Amino acid sequence: MQRTENIKSIMDSMRSIRRNMMSFKKHKANMTHAQWGILHSVMHEEAQNVKDLAERFNLSKSAITQHVNTLVEKGLITRKENPQDRRHIILKITPTFKKKSQALHSKMIEQMGKLFEPLSDKELQEFARLHKKIHDHFSSTHSHS
Repeated sequence: MQRTENIKSIMDSMRSIRRNMMSFKKHKANMTHAQWGILHSVMHEEAQNVKDLAERFNLSKSAITQHVNTLVEKGLITRKENPQDRRHIILKITPTFKKKSQALHSKMIEQMGKLFEPLSDKELQEFARLHKKIHDHFSSTHSHS
């Protein structure tokens, strides 16, 4: 029973931390969660067109197009014709977004540093080790789902 209670407690705290970090990101960058997801996917070449993004986020193509239009207007993403198939549009990150992303990443590291202030260096090192162990296990058991 204690293990289950510990897991529930960890889940609650992880959810709270994630919610606060997403709120911080949204507030600092003036973007929605969906817009961040789109930018992240395009930046890491997980999705390069509206169809891929719609499938990845389980949203309609029109919803993705609206988000992409906003990101284009903000100068954070560009649309280019695919040279192999002019009907398809390829999305790319702009240098403006890269710069904004790097600045935000630095601020998020600063925020995370505040989160871990109660831990000594040794405790933080142990936390990082345990986190990696969990992440590696999760990745290996969910890599083919």
